[in-house]
Amino acid sequence: MGSVADFLTKLVNYGEKTFEYKGEQVAFFQKVQLKDIDECCQNAVTEVYDFDKCKSLLFKMHKLKSPKSCDALKIMINRETIDFIEVKGLKKFVLEQLGDGEQEAKKKEIENKIEKFRVETKITDSIYVLYNMMNRGDFGLTIDELACYFRDVKKNYIVVVDFDMNDPRQLIAASLGKSVAKSIKLEAFMMQALTEKLDGIPVGSLSHPQKSLIKTCSAIDKFYKDA
Repeated sequence: MGSVADFLTKLVNYGEKTFEYKGEQVAFFQKVQLKDIDECCQNAVTEVYDFDKCKSLLFKMHKLKSPKSCDALKIMINRETIDFIEVKGLKKFVLEQLGDGEQEAKKKEIENKIEKFRVETKITDSIYVLYNMMNRGDFGLTIDELACYFRDVKKNYIVVVDFDMNDPRQLIAASLGKSVAKSIKLEAFMMQALTEKLDGIPVGSLSHPQKSLIKTCSAIDKFYKDA
């Protein structure tokens, strides 16, 4: 087969190929826009694969318990990259913290929320799901060949959030109502906590070979357009 690009081309063709399952035509990879993954990114039109549907079909066919995984998959053959994408609508949660109460207690709620994301588990399980799909007999690679090619693919874990930390509201927060100013401060704290959580995951292993990235719904389309 040759190069990593050849391997990713094979993966895309295999994932998009339709086949019959229980009387229906199905495929592991179903193209959608990012806004279809989660309505919190309602203007994001980047094309991805719905990884939840891929996982659901695969584990239903093999009658296995479904693991945790990311929401979407983006394969870029020219960059020899697989991006595992998790979409998080966090604004609603922050707004729920704006009532009366101590700020420290609210920050603790945010930290607990981020802990429940189970980031490390999702990274590991996402790779496990994809590897299981490629390990099917009709994929056409031996275990050693698959391990060799998959090792050489650059794998990214990207969290897309519905905050916009470049929002001009932050520049005039002092002149806004208290609830808006509080929301901005809590958003900033949540972004900081999420960044620290991702940065705390050891880089270099199969499950987390690259440093995780955080992108906003408003910036994700440009991120991929410029890629």
